[in-house]
Amino acid sequence: LEPYHLKHFTHKILSDTTMWLSRLFRFPDTSAFFHEEEREGLVRVCRLALHQRYPKFASDGYEALYPRPPVFYVSAACKLGLGQYLCAQLGLPLSCLCSVPVKTSYGLVHKMDVVALEKLIEDDKSSGKTPVLIVAYAGTPIV
Repeated sequence: LEPYHLKHFTHKILSDTTMWLSRLFRFPDTSAFFHEEEREGLVRVCRLALHQRYPKFASDGYEALYPRPPVFYVSAACKLGLGQYLCAQLGLPLSCLCSVPVKTSYGLVHKMDVVALEKLIEDDKSSGKTPVLIVAYAGTPIV
């Protein structure tokens, strides 16, 4: 397609997809983003979560995180190196990462252990850390 038609076509896809997702999940003011690298979308979500949990993060940087360090919970079933990639892209130490075990009962090898997750969150809160985001899967990490 010519550049004008391509731009018009992709804008239509983006606006229709955004509207469909906002209605489906009942989030009235949403935006959709597309990335060639699948992990970049997750990095963007993590940045947004950091800015929401730490309002002074934009102005104070790491000093805003120091009193109550952030914690990102990542399923043990996630792709190898995803948590390390997130920490590297966000400029955070690996201590901000917490791997959540999966249940292996009844043939479910990718289901996050919710009881263990709740215990990890409570332990982190009591030790002065701030839970920021949970990376989990609907289905398996492959799909």
